[in-house]
Amino acid sequence: MKKLLMLVLVLVSITAIAFATPLNLTFEDNSDVTNWGNHDESTQYTICTQSSTGGVLNSGALHFTDTGWGFLTKRPLVAESGKAYSLTFYVKTDAWTHATNTLKAYVTGLSTVEPEAIVSTISDYTLVTLSGTADAGTSGYIRFYGMNTGEPSSLWIDNLEFTDGAEPAPTPTNVSVLDLRDNESYFEITDNGADDLDLGTDYTIEAWIYIRDAAHGNERIFRSYGWQMYVVSGTGESGANATVRADGSFLTGGGSINLSIPTEEWHHIALQGNSAGGWTNNYIDGAAIGNGGASNITGSANLRIGSYSTVGSGFDGVIDEVRISDINRYGRLSFSVNKNDPLFISDANTILLCHFDDDALPPTNSSSKVFTTTNYGITTNEYIAYNDASLSGAELALPITLSSFTAQAVNGSVELAWETATETNNARFVVYRDGEAIGSIDGAGTTTEPHNYSFVDNTVVPGVIYTYVLADVNLANEETLYSGSAVMVTANDALVANGYIVGAAYPNPFNPSTIVPLELTKNAMVSASLYDMNGREIKGLMNASLSAGTHNIHVDGSDLTTGMYLVQIHIDDAVIVQKISLMK
Repeated sequence: MKKLLMLVLVLVSITAIAFATPLNLTFEDNSDVTNWGNHDESTQYTICTQSSTGGVLNSGALHFTDTGWGFLTKRPLVAESGKAYSLTFYVKTDAWTHATNTLKAYVTGLSTVEPEAIVSTISDYTLVTLSGTADAGTSGYIRFYGMNTGEPSSLWIDNLEFTDGAEPAPTPTNVSVLDLRDNESYFEITDNGADDLDLGTDYTIEAWIYIRDAAHGNERIFRSYGWQMYVVSGTGESGANATVRADGSFLTGGGSINLSIPTEEWHHIALQGNSAGGWTNNYIDGAAIGNGGASNITGSANLRIGSYSTVGSGFDGVIDEVRISDINRYGRLSFSVNKNDPLFISDANTILLCHFDDDALPPTNSSSKVFTTTNYGITTNEYIAYNDASLSGAELALPITLSSFTAQAVNGSVELAWETATETNNARFVVYRDGEAIGSIDGAGTTTEPHNYSFVDNTVVPGVIYTYVLADVNLANEETLYSGSAVMVTANDALVANGYIVGAAYPNPFNPSTIVPLELTKNAMVSASLYDMNGREIKGLMNASLSAGTHNIHVDGSDLTTGMYLVQIHIDDAVIVQKISLMK
């Protein structure tokens, strides 16, 4: 009897261990079909099959079908007691017809309050996340349940991941990053005798990066024999999105994979190759972008991080947490990653790991692999230390300390005001409206004293919502955009309230001329000008002292091209703008 009891306990332990392993299911085969069923609930006749052509990338999915009323399917899972867990999956539902009852996804048995989500309204593959804490039990189910109208329906799920036992991020001290914004520095790792940099077909290459300015282009983040990851040229000014490209002969199914990455922000980039599925994906913050087909990284004589030793190829940004592994670290299509997460760890599958959290030159490789590493121009000045793991853009060494930035609609215009606590080599400020530069104000150079600034935008249309962003330009003509401090304001029209009435232009659209009617209740100085949509003045329309009464402002477009224009009218101290359209 004791032997039988011991055998039962061993089998229970083996089962628990099997299910406690984090689930990472792509459903590219039918190996998980038998785990789905009714289990401890009544029969609902919901059938589970594996579809080899279903799923997000048509590479496989689970397909559940039901002929009538009760839709029910479940899968067991196990979590660590008291620890946080997360379930993510892609799902879509076909032909759910009940108007009030819904089909829901649950995690049951683990939490006092069970997480759930409605999936009956999802008609195309959508990522769903259910998270909670295992405070009620350590074994439970993934459960889909709902009551339909008796009509056939079906459910598809793909790329399911379940993780548990997540620990809170530690509070780091002296966290450092590698700052390559002002030089052509890099370091080189030479492949060792064991050819550890020949990753083959299964690998993960990842890092946290901060791109300062995408305008330079061709900036190598990684460069090795047969493959590279770099910022593509011609991608825009500071603050615009950059394109990070992975390309090379290692991508046998395609030549390159592009990522669109906002500059002046921290983002996680990754490249994963998989031999079983024959795919290679590029990732930004855990979201897969593009599939380069099968890949094979071989013949890696060396790896360079930073510049590619040629002028103009230096990475203009900051790099942190570089890790190269000989396995897939993450799910194929999506995963969760955050700059506040604990630092990357080294394990048996870690080929290279650099935290940049010490002053070692070249940077310390935290894996067990032995490489010859050479430093090219990197000094301890390139290591910036922080006490905050978030390492947000505002914590990088910026030319100004922006205390406030506000916008207010006043008398048909928008008044902007901002204050700086300190400034370093600040030549001027640039004001952007909806992504277009509309003016600039001189800065204070270098100062530790607070300074206040203002700017008035007189080319706004009443009722339109505008977004303003401030930038500064240093003495080296380098611009920093403060997108995180953007403000929005709705332009108003103060003329009617002040007794002036400006009518709508007619005809509008027009060809070749139109008039803007104006009614004055008192004598006033009136001026009017025509502007293009970029705020550039084209010509004056009126500049006169008018008596009380009715007047017309004439616009002649015979010398203009088809397009949209702005009529700006000043009446004493008030301003109003109208948008007109010329169609030839």
